Amino acid sequence: MERLNQELKQYLHTFINDRQTNWAKWLNIVQFLYNIKQSLATGKVPFKLTRLYLPRMGVEPSKSKNGTAESMVKDMKSVLDKTCKALFKTAEQMKDKAEHRHSKAPDYKVGDLVYWIKEVKTNVVELELPK
Repeated sequence: MERLNQELKQYLHTFINDRQTNWAKWLNIVQFLYNIKQSLATGKVPFKLTRLYLPRMGVEPSKSKNGTAESMVKDMKSVLDKTCKALFKTAEQMKDKAEHRHSKAPDYKVGDLVYWIKEVKTNVVELELPK
């Protein structure tokens, strides 16, 4: 969510005036621009995921599509499956990175010496551990 906010803020800075008083009138355009940009997490364009086509920008010729409802459903399922796989892959990568950053806690056994600094709560104490 933080990344989304950063991107939207960056888009808004492109359009708003120097006093930042007209940002609300640009929100629809900013949302549209965000939705036609390929997502880093999924590798897909959000607009295409929800509607199965990219919007016309006014300069390219339109393409005619006369697909049946069944083929459209099949296409949509395929796109959603690929998107889910991409999201799960991204989640796994993020989990691996988070686990890699955390160091494993030492394996203390009964009888090991530690320094008790103070009692924080009834069952929680602050310790200084020997190196």
